[in-house]
Amino acid sequence: DELLVIAVGHHPRIGKTLSRKQFLTERHVVHRSLRFPGNLVQIEGALGNHALDVALEVREPLEVPVSVAGTDLIAVCNRRLASPWTKMLGLKLLPLPFRAAPLRAYVVWHRSRRRDAGHRWVREGIVRLAAKLA
Repeated sequence: DELLVIAVGHHPRIGKTLSRKQFLTERHVVHRSLRFPGNLVQIEGALGNHALDVALEVREPLEVPVSVAGTDLIAVCNRRLASPWTKMLGLKLLPLPFRAAPLRAYVVWHRSRRRDAGHRWVREGIVRLAAKLA
């Protein structure tokens, strides 16, 4: 999925575009789960290891757009997560001001489920659906 920047529609400093310098000076909401660091490592790597000014860390991806709404914080978010919330929360979507690889999704399961026929059927269905959306 494509990564982009989300901000409140009436952001006081960000219009229709966002420069790299603006991106680095704004305060950010970042998603970082306990098991996966989210896309923060990828983003900071693409920026030449510049550290972001992280105002808020959230544990669940759905918390990102809600946390940006009504604030002057910004966040990097994937398009499929952010798009449905733009109208409801008054957010705008902006292209990243730097190059970043697309976000990858993984299907992960416990090894005890490897041979479970029902579980295998669900996994294969998820993979087929994801292939259609790509």
